[in-house]
Amino acid sequence: GVSDASGLTVTVEGPNRATGVTAMNGTFAFQGLLPGLYRVRVSAPNTLEGSAEREVAARANATTTVPTITLT
Repeated sequence: GVSDASGLTVTVEGPNRATGVTAMNGTFAFQGLLPGLYRVRVSAPNTLEGSAEREVAARANATTTVPTITLT
């Protein structure tokens, strides 16, 4: 497994599309997304463990917590 969760690529696709990277503890944030249903995809760098995705609903002016995503 990956012990350091930093630097993983996070892509959200839905009413908006955005890409970012995780912090050392695996957290990530996107500002200004429109409300709606998003697919969140987390990908490891080239030689690590692959990718995984989850679907979440985002509300206006709210923080949405994404359940834990485990790379396989």
